[in-house]
Amino acid sequence: MSTRIGDAVSILGGVLGQAGRIALDRAQRRYLGPDDVPARIEELTPQWLEGVLRQRSPSARIAAISQLSADVGTTQRARFRVTYHSAQDAIALPASIFVKIAPADPRTRIFVSLFRLGPTEVRFYKEAAAALPVEMPGVYHAALSGGAERFVLILEDLAGSVQFRDTTTPADHQEARRVVQMLARLHAAFWESPRLTGDLAWLKSQQNNPTLS
Repeated sequence: MSTRIGDAVSILGGVLGQAGRIALDRAQRRYLGPDDVPARIEELTPQWLEGVLRQRSPSARIAAISQLSADVGTTQRARFRVTYHSAQDAIALPASIFVKIAPADPRTRIFVSLFRLGPTEVRFYKEAAAALPVEMPGVYHAALSGGAERFVLILEDLAGSVQFRDTTTPADHQEARRVVQMLARLHAAFWESPRLTGDLAWLKSQQNNPTLS
């Protein structure tokens, strides 16, 4: 019983602490430079995105961005069309992007922060993704900021090239087979890998996954 009480107190302390950090973070409004992480989709300006993309292409100059779609869940997500000043940039850089940032709703934000969903995804793309033999979106930018764990991912927009399924659309035999094969390749890549006790030990740490015993 005492262990359960201790666990409950620990969880409550984590919730209250994270709630305080998030409240402070929401109260701090400032100009966003390329090293900052936006808190809302509306903060993604052409100037901010230009600064980010210049880390890949120093001459990048963005004329405008326009939002194509948006939805919310455990993250704020949106697709943007990007218009460049030069034809060279239009060839070298993405015509559209998919963006994920921390949720705006405080309760969802606390849940996401407690389970470190944002930091884990950012670190996955930065540290593990390149070693996996499966198809995944290209990453243009991945960053994390502060104790409130704001995060941003700018990914390849797959809307025009990938068919997204949901539970209302059944998969046929061949599609299910390809999914199982892909999952097998995914898990085999790091099966008993020494990296899981080395640079990728955070993937299995209790800090990142409180459900681990």
